[in-house]
Amino acid sequence: MKIKGCSWLKLLSLLIAGIFFCLFQPTFTQASSTSLGNFTATIEVPENQIGNNTSYFDILQTAGTSSQLLIDVTNDSTEELNLNLSFNRAVTNIVGVVEYSGNNTDLSQPTLNIEDFVELETSQLTLAAGETAQVPLTVTMPETSFDGVLAGGIYISSAETSGEDSNVKQRFSREIALLLQENQTAVTPELTFEDAEAAQENGRNGINLLINNQAAAYLNQVNLSYTITRENETVLEDSSQNLQFAPSSRFNFFIPMENQSLTAGDYQMVVTAISGQQEWQETVDFTISPETAADLNATSAEPATATTATDNSLLYIVIVIAVALAIGGGGFFAYKYWKLKKQLKK
Repeated sequence: MKIKGCSWLKLLSLLIAGIFFCLFQPTFTQASSTSLGNFTATIEVPENQIGNNTSYFDILQTAGTSSQLLIDVTNDSTEELNLNLSFNRAVTNIVGVVEYSGNNTDLSQPTLNIEDFVELETSQLTLAAGETAQVPLTVTMPETSFDGVLAGGIYISSAETSGEDSNVKQRFSREIALLLQENQTAVTPELTFEDAEAAQENGRNGINLLINNQAAAYLNQVNLSYTITRENETVLEDSSQNLQFAPSSRFNFFIPMENQSLTAGDYQMVVTAISGQQEWQETVDFTISPETAADLNATSAEPATATTATDNSLLYIVIVIAVALAIGGGGFFAYKYWKLKKQLKK
């Protein structure tokens, strides 16, 4: 005897399978292939280079003396290439990355600014296809003796180019660091957290933590953790890993508020930084005024707090529906089977 409910069972199975396929099917993305650049820049290693590094300048030079450094720049493209060159002091940007482009500034006021002691011979360079040219730099060490490192870099960038029928502009660039030392005396790291305030970056609300790497030495692989509280309640607890701070660098480190709206009030931030065997911890008190909170919230590109929650909620709802259908369908067919057996016994 054929049970009519079997067709319903097949339909229910197909429905549940379809739901789970839509939810959990893998998503594939197609990678685009683009050139990584159209020129190369390499250093000519000088006699006063420290160590065996060949990717950047690390110079040991006597106070008051001058020397010349050379960079070889090659046009790897098949067309004429125009390049812009600049020399800039090393700074730490708002995400804890050292850069030499000159596009960003920090709040440092160093006693000795490396830009005063390095002269780049040219700020523009035109290369024919496949051509290589030398770019000279003159280094004149300060008359004043110093310990530690003066850090800067040569920034080379191509003019913006766009492909045919394309509005996308590309700018290729290279950074070559230049470190100056008068001696190799070890410098003791000295890190302080000076202040904090509400801020906004690219439409995201957050807190700017003012950090001061006072020593003339890089701080590498810095792990920074922070807990922000308001009225003894934790507002944000997070960390940032593998940061790098430039020598003698005072800068704002931006801590995003993870899509939270800013609330006026008194706050406390406990900050811990670890680099190698060194550890620093401080507590920074700060206040967000009602006016600042209102202004930043009004111009924020967030809050998108509900985005993730909405997606997850939809997933949970569909799963619950699928499970309910499965249980309901199972109960229905169990009842039909019981009723059929009862009829057959008569």
